[in-house]
Amino acid sequence: MDKHIISKTHTDRSDKIAMARRASMKRRQKGFTLFLALIVSSLLLAISLSLSEIILKQLIFSNNGRESQLAFYAADSGAECALYWDRKDADGDTVLEGMFGTSTPAGDPSNIRCGQGDPNDSSHYGAIAGFQKQVISDIVLGDRATSTFYINYTTGADDQSLACAKVTVAKWIVIDATSTRERTTIDSRGYNAPIVVPSFYGLDSTNNGDTGAYCNATGDHALERAVRVDY
Repeated sequence: MDKHIISKTHTDRSDKIAMARRASMKRRQKGFTLFLALIVSSLLLAISLSLSEIILKQLIFSNNGRESQLAFYAADSGAECALYWDRKDADGDTVLEGMFGTSTPAGDPSNIRCGQGDPNDSSHYGAIAGFQKQVISDIVLGDRATSTFYINYTTGADDQSLACAKVTVAKWIVIDATSTRERTTIDSRGYNAPIVVPSFYGLDSTNNGDTGAYCNATGDHALERAVRVDY
């Protein structure tokens, strides 16, 4: 009888030890699982943050590329417009000296059209503004003329300004011992920014007035692209 009781007591004690060991192992397994989950979550979070940063940079680069194209196309269109009107008079007829010539008056600058549509309509594609022209006559050094105007590029449909260009055309006569020739430089600067004109168009028929027009390229994401033509 005593042996049976002793054997049963030993068995109960062994069972309790085994149960305690199993409970300890379960707690260890739970702790390891939690630790592993934290490691995996941290890795996934780090990967997500890295991917988000890469995607954000790609979006910024893509947007900068689009804005850069707007600025460049505005500059290129402004140069093309100046080239066209360099051989056109105020009526659009082809002449030897156009709107920017050293010996011709400025004419009516509202006739300069750098796009399609009615130039008297504020939604006109490529509407010009702030036309100015200064002519200096010099018998010794030769005549010089500097013309400046701005172009506003809009969507047309909702009149949203997409880009702006400032175009400067410089002409001068070169006189030497054997010949007299005309030189021209067109400097067209495009911006991914709207035009600002105190009174729309600001057309100036006095040839040298300041109309206050400018391209509002003052933001953090404002870009400038330039095209220069010499001939």
